[in-house]
Amino acid sequence: MKTPLLNPTQKHLLQMFDHLPSEEVLEEVKAVLLRFYSSKLQDQIDKYWSDNNLDESTVDAILAEHMRTPYSHSK
Repeated sequence: MKTPLLNPTQKHLLQMFDHLPSEEVLEEVKAVLLRFYSSKLQDQIDKYWSDNNLDESTVDAILAEHMRTPYSHSK
């Protein structure tokens, strides 16, 4: 099986991680990346919320909705 090629971002990150001086610095870099992706995800959630006119009452209605699959009790 052929190994997939790395994209430029993956190559850059591998080169960068190769030069980290310690585990502590690695943990700091991981925390920065986590904050970055968390921020991007929150931006997407906020956009979806805004684009779909969602509010707390909509969320409450979704949470209260009965969505279980009905099962037949016949034997």
